[in-house]
Amino acid sequence: MEAAKEHTISHYLPILDDLSIKRTIPREGGSHYVSHLYSSICISFQPNIIIDAKLGYLWHFKLNLAAVTRIIMDKCSLIDFLLLRPNSKDITLEVLQHMILQKTSNLIEIGNVFDHLNIVYKKHLNNHIMNTSPLSNDYMIVAESLQCKVVIEQLDVYKHVFVKLVDKLENTKDDKKFAVSILVEYIRSLTDNKITIEHFLYELLINCLVINKMYFQLHQMVQYHIVIDSKPLACLLLSLESLYSPAHQMALDMLHRLNTAHEEIVEVLLSKNQVISSMRYMSKHNMLDHSTYRKLTEVAISTNNSKILHSTKEEFLQRNVTSNDEFDTNSRG
Repeated sequence: MEAAKEHTISHYLPILDDLSIKRTIPREGGSHYVSHLYSSICISFQPNIIIDAKLGYLWHFKLNLAAVTRIIMDKCSLIDFLLLRPNSKDITLEVLQHMILQKTSNLIEIGNVFDHLNIVYKKHLNNHIMNTSPLSNDYMIVAESLQCKVVIEQLDVYKHVFVKLVDKLENTKDDKKFAVSILVEYIRSLTDNKITIEHFLYELLINCLVINKMYFQLHQMVQYHIVIDSKPLACLLLSLESLYSPAHQMALDMLHRLNTAHEEIVEVLLSKNQVISSMRYMSKHNMLDHSTYRKLTEVAISTNNSKILHSTKEEFLQRNVTSNDEFDTNSRG
């Protein structure tokens, strides 16, 4: 049933065309009697009991969810219907799989389905839909008025849909950019519903962009914070430097914006033998002390650059962190 609100009254309308439920009952003499289970002589009891008062039969109904997926053509209505049924998680994910992997739906319809799933997901996370939600009231009818039995979380969609989508596209000649479009649409839906996005979705998106050599789009998504800053993603960007050289600076910028990754930034700079830049950064953040002395001097010595070695020496001498003799001993070693 589908709810339509009018003032304070909820009207429930059938989501399927008029379908008669009939049961053929054998009678004496070889004839049969057809019981129309929605007739006036039948009494129904929630959730799934119907009694034929005339014949004295009691029917117990069990819903065939697989058959329902072939009857309800509107995917949003189908998803809403399935989410209200217990033990429907697998069939719901199968519907989503078929829509995306078989490309039976366009991006707009897929996005609408994501919205319906994530409205319920958000309610599951917060136990209520925020009144300030930008989504329309039409989308919120099911989530507000009825208690959903199933929640499709990010990990479910990742494991059962997105991973299979990427695997399928890698083994075919299909347009691999399709996976990027679907991932971006799902992230858009999560963002609209104010749901924190798990890093594995961003990681998959970045990998898809790299596979398709969509480096400009990757740069734009990081620059305009479509991909949210985090240490795991910064590390992923660092690993992509051999494929896309600006990824190194993108990773450093991301770590800097986090403002909680000072040690990681120093390690990245030192890995490039950027001793002077490392010292300046450490000085700015009050990180220069005895514990960092040996690390910086060892890297300075390994550069075989006398200017870098001298600058490192002077910086520590001015701070009285070490002595000339100690530094000279290290330099000779």
